[in-house]
Amino acid sequence: MPFFEIVGVTPTNQNFLVGYFFMRDECTASYRWLLQRLRELIGFDKEPSVFISDRDLGLCAALREVFPGTSHLLCLWHINRDVEAKVTKMFGNKTVGVSFRAGRWFKIVNATTQAEYDRALTAMQVRWGKYLEVIQYVQRTWLCHKEKFVKFWTNQVLHFGNTTNCRLESQHSAVKTWLESSTGALDTVWARVHCHIGNRIIQIRNDLEASRSKIGQMYRQLPLSRINGKVSQHCLKVLDNETKRMRDLSYQVHERCGCAMRLTHGLPCACQIHDSIVAQTGLYSSQIHSFWKILVIGDGVNIPEVVNDSTKEAAHFRSLIDEVMESDPVVRRNVTRIIEEELHPDHSHLEEPHINLKTRGRPKRNNTRRDRSYFEHVNRQHTQHGGDPEPDLSDISQCRYLNLLPTPMLSYISSWKDVIGDGNCGFRCVADFFFGDQNKWFDARETIANEVAGHPDLYERIYGLGRLWMNVERIQWDGGAVGERHWMVTIQDLFPIATWFNARVICLGVGLVPTCYYPCITVLPLRARNGVRLTTREFVIATVGGSHFIRLDLVPDSPLPPIAGWWTQNHEDSVNGWDQAYQLRRDMWDALVR
Repeated sequence: MPFFEIVGVTPTNQNFLVGYFFMRDECTASYRWLLQRLRELIGFDKEPSVFISDRDLGLCAALREVFPGTSHLLCLWHINRDVEAKVTKMFGNKTVGVSFRAGRWFKIVNATTQAEYDRALTAMQVRWGKYLEVIQYVQRTWLCHKEKFVKFWTNQVLHFGNTTNCRLESQHSAVKTWLESSTGALDTVWARVHCHIGNRIIQIRNDLEASRSKIGQMYRQLPLSRINGKVSQHCLKVLDNETKRMRDLSYQVHERCGCAMRLTHGLPCACQIHDSIVAQTGLYSSQIHSFWKILVIGDGVNIPEVVNDSTKEAAHFRSLIDEVMESDPVVRRNVTRIIEEELHPDHSHLEEPHINLKTRGRPKRNNTRRDRSYFEHVNRQHTQHGGDPEPDLSDISQCRYLNLLPTPMLSYISSWKDVIGDGNCGFRCVADFFFGDQNKWFDARETIANEVAGHPDLYERIYGLGRLWMNVERIQWDGGAVGERHWMVTIQDLFPIATWFNARVICLGVGLVPTCYYPCITVLPLRARNGVRLTTREFVIATVGGSHFIRLDLVPDSPLPPIAGWWTQNHEDSVNGWDQAYQLRRDMWDALVR
């Protein structure tokens, strides 16, 4: 009976056995059965980041059925080995096989852009054109799966540095040392594999403990000093290597970086590291994917929340705020202007007051009361709740944005919640609804960016031809308060939100001020995971004031704004007819606004 193993990787770069199976045979049905068991094991609400396997067509078909939303890569090591062996057999000469694999084929699989891939493919066809058998072999066997192993496409997948299944070979070798023989009773095999797993867990725990307690001397300097001890030692090593690459790129770091590290590892790339060093801030744990920060395992062990790196700086800043508030009004105004210019450099309406040099005596208006500045007005709104966002309110009449919401819908709004207006407000609303904490806005940005990057052909129809990666870069902001360049864009950003979280996303707004006009619209998922027949949640976001988002809750079966035309034009077949399920609510909307 074939012995099938599923292997995972830890943040400390160690292998672990996710599961193992005794299979009746190696057909699609058997693979489908074991993957369904894996799905039951990890839960239907979780998706592995990526699967890596060899080119077993039965396994590939089963993966598409059971895990349609998970990326699938083919082992590059096995591909290179097979290509070399095939060409060697064709020519009866190993030197020719090695030459092809290390020459033209190497340039194809390592192409980092579409243009580079096309040039490498053309060069191979020209150089080996008279050997039609070679061209047909690589095109029909491998290049039809180019998205699964060519670097340009794999650089868009979160694989944490894994592009081969050599880990599986290593894990299998370790298991064999415990089995000692290829034959044995099931209970004997199970007991020995269980001993191997127990031994492996001890090794993994030791490495994780070392990452928590060991503060590497070489990582005490910028840019790694702030995350030392908060991420795994292997993560620090990867970032240290990326820092060295940043120095090698020199002044061309922004042009030649490629930024693949952000998508493949969930870590800052060379140009981000460069910017952090220039700013003398270093890297923050909020810039690191949560995978690298999980440093405990075991049943009943609660993973501690990651401590904010800037806790000391925040405490110091609050003390300065207290000191400024007790200072002279002139000092307060000067500090207010400095902070406002730093946080919002694009607010051109904040200017020094005009000084009239041609005055004659005291003005007739003796009223000493002045209007609050923009900063004071916003600051007062947030300090009413101790600097925290507004709590959930059951009475919509208390909403200070009442006049900016569609009047016909007010009676259907059951509650509202404001979030911090630091340029991340749209993503804070997403984080508050789906993650239960608006301060996880960075996770919301990463999730949405990964959804877009993982399905470029689908979302290029939404963001426009040639504009996909520019929008991924816009969404992947991790530096705190931000200007308009990294704001949420409606309605485009609502599509990956609806798709990833399988939710109806409703956007409400009247677009009065200052310059932006938002429609009332409903966005449905563009594709569905296997077995999903309809959306399970309803997320409502409202645009107020032209540059701010708030969260709303609607009463059940409330009117539903029109379905976005982009959904009708671009959705996949898996969600056909989903809009018909809400026809009654759409009719209510039409009657409401008629």
